[in-house]
Amino acid sequence: MSVHFEQNLNELKEKLLTMAGFAEIAVTRALKSLLDRDEAMARQVKEDDNLLDQSEIEIDELSINLLAKAPLATDLRFITVAMKISHDLERVGDEATTISRRAIELNRKRSSSPTSTSPGWPISPCKCSGKAWRASSIAIPPKPEP
Repeated sequence: MSVHFEQNLNELKEKLLTMAGFAEIAVTRALKSLLDRDEAMARQVKEDDNLLDQSEIEIDELSINLLAKAPLATDLRFITVAMKISHDLERVGDEATTISRRAIELNRKRSSSPTSTSPGWPISPCKCSGKAWRASSIAIPPKPEP
């Protein structure tokens, strides 16, 4: 396998990890903006959704270029899974934007008196999965032969 192909695979992995980080930040900020009644943060989440949209496009383009190079079966599986994951991460970003939009609407409807709304649960439910992804080697083992 060529060095250039391996570099592109590593670039794909890095872009996917970066996108996962963007999605995690978007969800965290969206929930925090809802709980803290922080309209500025909610607006920032909506603006930052473009980062996830752009990341999905970049990952798809890189994946298509890699697919054109006739990869091995294991690489083929990784590339197609990366495309699916990027789509799902983009949807996570869209949902974070929806939460932010709803937070802004709720802030306008609520009274102006400050209250504590934090239920005490963790803000970032994605951290465990993100750490697991980073810790993995990303290599997909070959299927066992019958």
